[in-house]
Amino acid sequence: MLNEIFLTAIVADAEAQKARTILAGITEMREQHHITKTRHLRRDLAVSGLPTIRQLQKGPAGPAGQKTPNAAAWQELHSAFLRQSYIIQRRLDITDDVLQPASTGATGPVAPPAAKIPYLRFTDVPDSVNPIDEPHTKRRALEISDRRLDVILAENRFTVFNEYIEESYHWWQNDVEFALTRYYLLPQTPSTGPGNDPAAAPKLSLDIMEPLGDWWFLYARVQVDSKPESLQEGHVKLRHVRHDLRGIFEFKVFDRRVHDTRNLGDKGPA
Repeated sequence: MLNEIFLTAIVADAEAQKARTILAGITEMREQHHITKTRHLRRDLAVSGLPTIRQLQKGPAGPAGQKTPNAAAWQELHSAFLRQSYIIQRRLDITDDVLQPASTGATGPVAPPAAKIPYLRFTDVPDSVNPIDEPHTKRRALEISDRRLDVILAENRFTVFNEYIEESYHWWQNDVEFALTRYYLLPQTPSTGPGNDPAAAPKLSLDIMEPLGDWWFLYARVQVDSKPESLQEGHVKLRHVRHDLRGIFEFKVFDRRVHDTRNLGDKGPA
């Protein structure tokens, strides 16, 4: 499992366009705009590990003794859930579905975009942060892309308890990813209620969604393995980011409980 090391800054909505211009300038690249539908899932604390781990390692129709490409990742997730129950994410890129009509200026029917593959995102509880020596947040992170993800999650007794839309802009420089991100509430309409046809729901649009606050989160992050030299290199890169952007963005040190993904039932973080 890789380690994700990152910095976080808060950008006011009124300053978001300026931030995008600055990030495009320092990275010398055009931004990538993404819209992601994200679901948070959890399950009963009595369930340990992944009950279907053997099937996940072989695949739905895999020959005996032959493991699937995601076998190692599923095993890592299984091991994590043997120790502790977590809240995980089911993520789906819906950029084309939301932005395509606006981008093309089309007024008539638009051809449906190619089906995207959902992916699972797991993040562990971050390590304790030393705000003086190493003011970066570090946590283990894992992503698994699978066309059967929804079936797999149901078979392993996960249920959805929260859902939102994430809008983000991305840039890269020297293996550092910069992501300017904000979140939206999903619009509540009669056609999305129980017993109604989902196809009758209005098309998702940023114009009809309410942002969760008048701010954006700016993340600067790297992903490295667990070798000491790799971890050190990741911290060095983020030190350079803090130095180069000093006076432009104020990266803050958050208590690791802000990123706590443990599922502790009704007493735990949501």
